[in-house]
Amino acid sequence: MELKTSAGALNITMANHQSTEYKNLFVKAFKLKKQINIRGTTWGLLCAQSPVKDIKAKVPALSGDIFKFTQIKEDAEWLNLDTSDFATDADKAELNLPENLKPNSTRFTYIFFPESHTLVYEAYCKV
Repeated sequence: MELKTSAGALNITMANHQSTEYKNLFVKAFKLKKQINIRGTTWGLLCAQSPVKDIKAKVPALSGDIFKFTQIKEDAEWLNLDTSDFATDADKAELNLPENLKPNSTRFTYIFFPESHTLVYEAYCKV
């Protein structure tokens, strides 16, 4: 079995360069549970955040997951494959998309180092 993976890193900066403030930024962003538009119908969400205990630092690193998913617009034009035309209001009335379920989901792990304000993230992984 072959594993392909790639990672990226971002240097995150803010006016107050204190490590605790960088940590607070990520903790607060996680607690918001806010879905963020990445591009078009692709959205993202920070999930499953926890401190990294094995790394010796004054302010511990944080690790977690970023989920990427498709946000479907129910009020957009839909194609009816049976009629080869746009779906009617009656066709769309049959839609039942639960708000808590998101299609095309992908999980990316990350680790954030508050002292260097560096976010290292998994950009691609295929097993």
